[in-house]
Amino acid sequence: MFALKIVRIARIAAQILLGIGVIELMNLEKTYNSDEPWDLGWGTSRLNGMTPEQVDTMKLKELKNGRLAMIGITGMMVQTALFGKLF
Repeated sequence: MFALKIVRIARIAAQILLGIGVIELMNLEKTYNSDEPWDLGWGTSRLNGMTPEQVDTMKLKELKNGRLAMIGITGMMVQTALFGKLF
C-alpha cells in the first residue's frame, strides 16, 4: 500500500516538473534577455494607468507574496518529511 502512495506521488511530481519545464522553456528568451527577468508580460495590463510609485508598490507586494508562498511550501515539505503525512 505504501508503494502505491509513493508511485502516485512520483507521478504527480513528474507532471508538475514537466509543466514547469515547459513554461520555463517557452519563456527562456524573455527571462534571460530582459532588464527585469521576473517580468514575463503576463497580467501586467492591470498596471497600466498606475503611477511609478504604485507600480513599485505592487511589485514589492508580489515579491513578498512569492517569498511567503515559498516559506509555506517549505514548511509543508518539512512536515511531510518528518511525520510522513501528506498535508
